[in-house]
Amino acid sequence: MSETTTTDAGAPPEADRVDRLAPEPPRQAGVERFDEAIVVTRTRAWVGLVACLILVVGLIVWAATANVEVTIESPGVALENGSIDIIHSPQSGTISNLLVHVGQQVNASQALAVMIADDGSESEIRTPIAGRVLSVSDSNSPVARGDDAFTLVPERGRNIVRTLVTSTEAQVINAGTRVLVRFPGHPELEGRVVSVGSFPLPTNQVVDDIGGEAIASEALRKDARVRVDITIGPEASPFPFRSGDIGLVTFVVGSRHPIDYVL
Repeated sequence: MSETTTTDAGAPPEADRVDRLAPEPPRQAGVERFDEAIVVTRTRAWVGLVACLILVVGLIVWAATANVEVTIESPGVALENGSIDIIHSPQSGTISNLLVHVGQQVNASQALAVMIADDGSESEIRTPIAGRVLSVSDSNSPVARGDDAFTLVPERGRNIVRTLVTSTEAQVINAGTRVLVRFPGHPELEGRVVSVGSFPLPTNQVVDDIGGEAIASEALRKDARVRVDITIGPEASPFPFRSGDIGLVTFVVGSRHPIDYVL
């Protein structure tokens, strides 16, 4: 009697059961997923490109329409009542006796000091103007003829800031030109040019106009020999500076479009 092996007709083959029990292989990116990624990447790229284009166009429009101030900078000296008057030694000798002190008000023709000349004779140094004594020479100090002996602030005059510019710069600076003035310890103030010199000054006159060699050494630039006087606006009343103070003067001489610096 032979053994008969019966097989359930509805059961799946053994190979099918093994395949079902095995883990599914990772899904490969199909054509559809690849196309979808391309679409997303292109959308973002276009957004970035459009944003960059808008930025570039905006910069070009700004550069072509905006105005940038054209300026000239120069040191400036504050002058109460319009000047610092220098009184020079009339001869070589020694100042033996000071008759005034810094800050003192003096009258025209008042004696400032007694001077002993090299030949032993005595004389007085007198002021030709009324004003306030700004500086004095040291007592018993030797001086040569023409040396600065005293400086005075005149009694009357217009308070100004004076600067010296080059001949080329003077061609674009006019009476009424807007000016920004900055002195240490003070806020920036606005002023206007009241006068521009017609020609360069000789060195000795420049020194006298500025208020002496000590101030001139700080306030002068190379080849700057044309005098420019500036008044400060009414918001700076009374005059906020002391004679001899040195600050920075900025002349606003025009404007340009930023694109002009590129073209």
